[in-house]
Amino acid sequence: MAAKRTKRPIQPIVHLPKNSTGFYDLSMAPKLIVDVARELEPALIGIPERELGGSVFERAATMRSIRLALRELSFHQPVHVLGAGNPTAMALLTAAGADSFDGLEWCRFVMDGVSKMLHHFQHYELFKWQHVMSNSPVMRAAALDDRHRSTVATSCRS
Repeated sequence: MAAKRTKRPIQPIVHLPKNSTGFYDLSMAPKLIVDVARELEPALIGIPERELGGSVFERAATMRSIRLALRELSFHQPVHVLGAGNPTAMALLTAAGADSFDGLEWCRFVMDGVSKMLHHFQHYELFKWQHVMSNSPVMRAAALDDRHRSTVATSCRS
């Protein structure tokens, strides 16, 4: 086991296997995370948000089942959800038992300056015409300069 080979703290990331249909085997998550927690007693255990399920409700339900299973331990095991940065998803996962998050969701949005609505960054082209209406002289100049258009469009892709 890695914990026996290093004196440094281990912060494991649990990855769920896929079942025969190609979806993550969500039923394994609670036991797998409890087993890792019991063996390593890490400061936190990570799991990717996408591996918690296919919908926000399924992800919250899986997180809840993990948190309930972790109650059998004699200590609180924090669970970190990787790749979760959407505020709504974070609120639901927190309510379900997640402790911390990271992600790039905050930079994957473009704002429609007219409606003030946020849209996925893949829809950037639908709103880029609004740069010329910006109060920022830098933004207006970039919108009119072909050399900067591709930079603005790709600067936040991951």
